[in-house]
Amino acid sequence: MRRSGTRVLMILVGLAALVSACGGGKSSSGSARAASTPGGLIPIRTNTKLTCTATPYVVADKKGFFAEEGLVIEYTGELGEGQTLLPTILNGTNDIGESHPNALATYINEGAEVRAVTLNIVDPPADVDPKFRHMRFYVSPKSGIRSLADLRAYKAGGTITISGRAPSCNTFLANNIFSNNGLDKGRIEYVAVASDTAALQAVEQGNLDIAFIHPPFYYLAEQTGLLQIADSYDAGLGAAAGTYVYYFSNDFIETNPELVQRFVNAIKKAQRWANENPDEAMALTAAHISKEVNAVHFYYTGDGFPAEYIEPWILDLESEGALERGAITVEDLVTFEFEPRGGSGA
Repeated sequence: MRRSGTRVLMILVGLAALVSACGGGKSSSGSARAASTPGGLIPIRTNTKLTCTATPYVVADKKGFFAEEGLVIEYTGELGEGQTLLPTILNGTNDIGESHPNALATYINEGAEVRAVTLNIVDPPADVDPKFRHMRFYVSPKSGIRSLADLRAYKAGGTITISGRAPSCNTFLANNIFSNNGLDKGRIEYVAVASDTAALQAVEQGNLDIAFIHPPFYYLAEQTGLLQIADSYDAGLGAAAGTYVYYFSNDFIETNPELVQRFVNAIKKAQRWANENPDEAMALTAAHISKEVNAVHFYYTGDGFPAEYIEPWILDLESEGALERGAITVEDLVTFEFEPRGGSGA
């Protein structure tokens, strides 16, 4: 088994303990939600988002899309992300989580009773400004690397270190960028770092070969003189290269289906608005997170839920040995109750 696959399996073992500690994945969040504000709005809870993932929520709040659906967003102050956010969904502290499909697949494989309900980020079409693509490879000019092709001879064919924690978008996209460009993904060693900023600093200091980062940190990378050699488009997966989903606990979905539908309606309006008004979306996000924001993601606005945006993420886990083939399907990850299976593009 390859090194990266082993690391994924180690994380899965940790997730099994995490889910068990939360009551075997059984959610306590399923009680029916009623209006509790003077205006008759129903609160829907999520963690206090201080990263670029805040954009759709902030837009839906500030532009009135939540209110149009009879909702009000409630930020709980729980700052967990990824697998540290999962327990707060399972115990009812938060209602909504976001995840890439590969991470969600590992949660469900270990017993977490959660499902995706709609799409968040996707990679934009080729004719959209590349600054909206999901991730970028940055290297130090001192490395001598100027393109993906240069990686073939880099370090005489030895290990290449890339920022990332399995399973994540970093590992999924780096694997696919290497494979799609005739590079040996077996040479990759993923290095967990605290943040995109830390990854950039590690590359600048010569402690990491490639920083694989998100907006809004592209601007910082370029300001520090690092070189871009690839982005998520180079994975050859189209919109699927950016797939990010919103998920709820199964209990919450079963008990509050109308509330989930209202959330889906509001967040899709917000995502369409953000795509059409990126400058104002950046300004709203910056005000919310109290940091300068120079780019935001590209969001899904099509009708329906395209299963083909989920499938590559499952296949990557299978190829890495992190999941048995067929153990997890699209239907295990997604409920099509709120958007029909299919889709009309990004």
